[in-house]
Amino acid sequence: MKKNTIGVWVSDVNQPFYGSEQLNCDAWLRYARKFRNGKIGWSIQLNIRDVFGDDDLIAVTAQPNGQVASARIPQPKQWSLSNTFTF
Repeated sequence: MKKNTIGVWVSDVNQPFYGSEQLNCDAWLRYARKFRNGKIGWSIQLNIRDVFGDDDLIAVTAQPNGQVASARIPQPKQWSLSNTFTF
C-alpha cells in the first residue's frame, strides 16, 4: 500500500500482498465383504477431512506495512467411521 497525493492509504497493484500457501485434501478408505453366501453385505468406511491441515491461523487482511491485520481459525480436522449392512 502507499499514500496517494492527499495522504490516504491506497492499494498498490504493483506490490500485492500474498497469503500463505494452503493445501486442502480429504481422504477415505473403504472395505466391503459379504456374509451368509452373499446374502448379507457389510462395509466399513473411514473419512478424514483436511488430512494435511494444521492449526495455524490463516491471514485474511494486511496492514499497510505488510503485517497481518486479521486472521481466521482454520476448519478442524474431522474423522468419521461408518458401518453399513445390506440385506
